[in-house]
Amino acid sequence: MLFMHQERYHIANSGRLKLLKVAEALFAQYGFDGASTRLITEESGMNVSMVNYYFGSKEALYLAIFESRLKQLKEELAGIDDLALKVNEKLEYFLRAFILRIQQNPGFYRMLCMQTAMAPHPGIKPLLLEARALNFRLLRKIVISGIDEGYFKQVDVDLFVFNVFNLLPAVFSTPAEEEIQLLPFMSGNAGDDLSDRMVAYIMSSFLTTSHPSKQPLI
Repeated sequence: MLFMHQERYHIANSGRLKLLKVAEALFAQYGFDGASTRLITEESGMNVSMVNYYFGSKEALYLAIFESRLKQLKEELAGIDDLALKVNEKLEYFLRAFILRIQQNPGFYRMLCMQTAMAPHPGIKPLLLEARALNFRLLRKIVISGIDEGYFKQVDVDLFVFNVFNLLPAVFSTPAEEEIQLLPFMSGNAGDDLSDRMVAYIMSSFLTTSHPSKQPLI
């Protein structure tokens, strides 16, 4: 009986996760109004009633995507904070993890841009504020520790953190076709990893002494 209960839970949870994944891609492509409930369920291979069954409404599904991403972010940042690394290595790890998060979730970051470009949905606004605060607090903690330990220059910490959180999404949320068009105007080889260049730029301009990480950490 317990096995049957666990199996039903697994099936229900997998259906919910599938709807979240498909809906995120469609909301990113068509926006909230353009991605209909019927389109989402058709792409998911489910009955149209499944959105109401799992979430209650299309709006609740939209909100659940942000809630799910916030939960993932909390777990990721907690893991970074607990790493037994030198502070300069932790900064590099944080930057690479941030860039990787953007690169691996382009759909969600398009949704994020849509929300920040307009008045955020009332249910999403507190989630966005909490996510920003979590990111801000951890990066600020790393930078202050690095300054105290002599790894980093004396800088305006808040402005440094603010610049990082505006620069990285602006660069790495760029659609691939636009990035390709920019390559002729960029120095270096077309095959260069822009993420490596970005991390190296931030680290080299911020470190005060020769404490480079020996190998990429991610």
